[in-house]
Amino acid sequence: MKIKAITFDYWDTLVPIDEEKIKKMREERAKEVVRFLKEKGYDFSYEEVKEISSKVWELYRVNPINNKEVTLNIMVEEILKNLKIRKRKKMVESLVKIYEEYLYKAGLSVDKEVIEVIKILKEKGFKLGIVSNTPGGNVEKKILEDTGISSFFDIMLFSSFEGVRKPHPEIFMKVINFFKIRPEELLHIGDTPELDIEGPLKIGAKAILWNPKGKEVKEDIISINNWKELINFIKCQ
Repeated sequence: MKIKAITFDYWDTLVPIDEEKIKKMREERAKEVVRFLKEKGYDFSYEEVKEISSKVWELYRVNPINNKEVTLNIMVEEILKNLKIRKRKKMVESLVKIYEEYLYKAGLSVDKEVIEVIKILKEKGFKLGIVSNTPGGNVEKKILEDTGISSFFDIMLFSSFEGVRKPHPEIFMKVINFFKIRPEELLHIGDTPELDIEGPLKIGAKAILWNPKGKEVKEDIISINNWKELINFIKCQ
């Protein structure tokens, strides 16, 4: 059946993750958190804050605490808990803003090649969307707006807002229901087999692995390592 809608993963698909920029951002962010907490009367070292922040992030990345969906608010609350600081609404909100501010300042941007492909797909009449696991969402939208392609997407589903993560079928079914299409008319593209391939296939949708480094994958997984291949794949459907 002909593809009518195409969804993209966000991080490391639409927006490449520059490890050096992320490392620098986390260092600067930890310093800012230390400064903020000191103003509130708490004296923590840079090392303490950075270690606990990393610990909480890794825990959420693998398995959200108490089965709650990943959000920056929950992460910040857990960091405060580990620092033995009683959480207060205004403090949590201020720290969330710091986390968002420093992620934005890291300077991550949309892959230039995919921008052109997205424009072509839109011109051809495809419905476009984003399905991404992320503790945020606000910064992600801002990066798209800065690039000038935010309006090309008809729907953006960030797990922190939706309350469900890939590969759960529910988040992909939200796309199906929104576009009023059949599952087999949806194509999803992302960089993680367990999330971006298994999830869509469970509901009968199509899936492509974004694999720019050409890593070895299972034989039954369709993968591409440049964005022009996506156009060629669609032409063959």
